[in-house]
Amino acid sequence: MNTNAAERKKAVNKNNRLEQFKNCPTRTTVQVIDGCRYIVHSHFIGEKDLA
Repeated sequence: MNTNAAERKKAVNKNNRLEQFKNCPTRTTVQVIDGCRYIVHSHFIGEKDLA
């Protein structure tokens, strides 16, 4: 598979995931570690079994 075909497939897969989970809740937080600022985007896509 050439690079262009791989990039197109990756883009299609990303768009499919975005559409599939568009109604799921998200959260954005900012964390500072050792003076570096990180923005964390959390996407909640289902229930977790923590047992």
